[in-house]
Amino acid sequence: MSKCRIILSFTTALIGLMVFHLVGQCETLDKANRELYLQRISDWYKGIKVIFMEAPFSSVIGERIKKINELDRKFIVPLGSQALPYLILVCQYDPWIGSSISMITKFNAHNIVLSFKPRNLLSTTEEFPEIVEKNISYDGRKMWLLWWIEGERRTPQWFAMRYSKWIAARQQGNVQEAQKMYQRLLDIGVAAIPLWLEKLQSEQDQSIKEEIIRALSYLTDGKIKLNMSPQDCLNWWKANKERWTIPFPRSKREFLKWLEREGWEEPRLAVPCVITISRLEDEEAIDALFRFLRHPISLVRGASLERIMTLFGEQLPKEYALGVGTDEWERVGDLVEIGKYDWVRKRVMKAKKQIEDGTIADKIAKELSDWWKENKGRVKIYWQRAWENL
Repeated sequence: MSKCRIILSFTTALIGLMVFHLVGQCETLDKANRELYLQRISDWYKGIKVIFMEAPFSSVIGERIKKINELDRKFIVPLGSQALPYLILVCQYDPWIGSSISMITKFNAHNIVLSFKPRNLLSTTEEFPEIVEKNISYDGRKMWLLWWIEGERRTPQWFAMRYSKWIAARQQGNVQEAQKMYQRLLDIGVAAIPLWLEKLQSEQDQSIKEEIIRALSYLTDGKIKLNMSPQDCLNWWKANKERWTIPFPRSKREFLKWLEREGWEEPRLAVPCVITISRLEDEEAIDALFRFLRHPISLVRGASLERIMTLFGEQLPKEYALGVGTDEWERVGDLVEIGKYDWVRKRVMKAKKQIEDGTIADKIAKELSDWWKENKGRVKIYWQRAWENL
């Protein structure tokens, strides 16, 4: 072998070892971060329990929310944007943590009431009009999950529309409308920082530049100072953008893969992962649910089985169907109205009890997985039911 080939082989091997070492370091770092996030969330939960135990029947909602916000600021908010994947996940299990997500991201949705009729309450949001709730307020779990999946794509759309309206209102001297649009721009949150910086570079009007820097100061919790020059703002961003950039997933499928991996690697996250996966409205999410039927933890197998029974209802093989007699229902309230809720609860609990046994679990997993392979693409998935807890 020539000297050049020997050197090349040695160099290739060295690079390989370096890559292996770096990958190992990254995995160790990721797991260390995950442990930190989960510990802080655990501390937050302990505080939440104390708050509700102090006055479980208290009607003083404002005081309770104030205490929860204090917990958010102490345990969750300091974690920053890099903890968001875990916070979004936990939010699907416990929406109370949504307030800390709002503090970190500074994103705020705007509720729109569509109907006040007593038996026909309907609402949506300006940002996500495709989500219509049978209530007078939006569901924070749905809003945050959709923001996480769609936020990177929609943020520039929201910003462009509101920015043009803000500038137009200023030019027309419409102070009230200008203030409203400025606030709407701020409510897009931290994800819009790069867009503000682009405008800071292109705008010629000095008063507008000052308002942009004021917005940046708010979004960065005062890290960008009001007296900083545009170049100072850009330099700050280059040095700190990793800390402040929202780590949106590149796609729903990428988020699904992350959820499934976390659900298999970290027992404490497995059930929230199953619940979140069931809400992604993607057939590949259903594939993942069937794989979770073989999870080593019986609680996780049971959660996945309950999700599958809920999403498919009467279409499943008879021994796993809910036995309602119809699939014309969406919510628990619908089951209560037709007198089937207790029946469904007992049916689901019986199935979950059976899947606790490892041998029976293998049998159930095989039967249902075979059913899915045969019927995939031919059966209806009742996605709305994924938001219900039987």
